[in-house]
Amino acid sequence: PDQPASAVRHELAQAIRLQGSGQSYSPVFDKDDSDADSVVNSVSFQAVLPERIDFTLTLPAGFADASGRVPRNADSFPLKVATAAYLPLLLALGIGMSINNAKAVIEAIFNHQSAFVRTPKYGIGQQLRADWKKSSYKAIKTLTPVVEFLFGMFFLFVVLEAAVDNKWSSAILLLPFPVGFFYTSLSSLARMLPSRVVGGAETAASSTPDTK
Repeated sequence: PDQPASAVRHELAQAIRLQGSGQSYSPVFDKDDSDADSVVNSVSFQAVLPERIDFTLTLPAGFADASGRVPRNADSFPLKVATAAYLPLLLALGIGMSINNAKAVIEAIFNHQSAFVRTPKYGIGQQLRADWKKSSYKAIKTLTPVVEFLFGMFFLFVVLEAAVDNKWSSAILLLPFPVGFFYTSLSSLARMLPSRVVGGAETAASSTPDTK
């Protein structure tokens, strides 16, 4: 629920239901949050949900946080949600991020101090801007995208070789590797290119009405 509020009582959180595909899923809680008098900050559903299924997330009547405040988006419930149909692409993305994650682990092992990288934000929290989709961040110059690209080339060669040898099962199973490495590397390399001035962006940013 869209409300930066305090925790929710366990009895209310326990009544949340995720329904779909003829089944109803109840939230699961940690042992520390299993007490009926406790409060919880989040809920999760432990079951493995099927792909490409529409679900309905339902809140119990009178749902509010421990301070009695109702969610700002309470009118959106029952909320329609769906599981993604692109699980192989999610797998490919995880593979593509493996080089960067391995680099971070090695830096932590050897106590290498690296610069803090701010998570990109679109800056639409206070005021909705018409040009927020055009916002862009300049990537830090590093050799990691080059290494990812080389890995993508290697696995592309492996996939093509398997296809030429009619080993289609191997080619299909290995396909997420070049897709993931190429996606992460090319996305990072594109951010390293010189920034392009988007027409109208500055005008939109400077057209904020004056307040008196």
